[in-house]
Amino acid sequence: MAESTPARDPTRHGPGALLIVRDLLFRVKLESGLRHLGMACRLAGSDAAAVETMPEPPAVVILDLADVELHPLTMLRAIRARADLARVPVVGFAPHADRELRDAARQAGCTLVVSRSRISSSLPEVLQPFLPRLS
Repeated sequence: MAESTPARDPTRHGPGALLIVRDLLFRVKLESGLRHLGMACRLAGSDAAAVETMPEPPAVVILDLADVELHPLTMLRAIRARADLARVPVVGFAPHADRELRDAARQAGCTLVVSRSRISSSLPEVLQPFLPRLS
């Protein structure tokens, strides 16, 4: 009988990431990067109710701050309002030039704000401080 390679455990880094990203192509890219890191990935709906009904806290939340239809600052406040999510790191991404949005996100509770290009090109490095088991 041949030995089989153990299947990669998609939850080995905890409960995984929660993606709050509506841009389909970008979401697929992030999902692929998370899978490559061995992380499970859940998608949230496009309103704060999706956060309020989340069954368990994720290891990290990734939020598109530039999508005005998501109401990202409201989402951030909803995340921070739940006691079990208050300490969950939230990594937001926004256009590099939108300093006002980036500052508002930090004030609303975003743990880290990076540019869209940085989260796309350097996902492991962006997440590493929040998920030390990735090192």
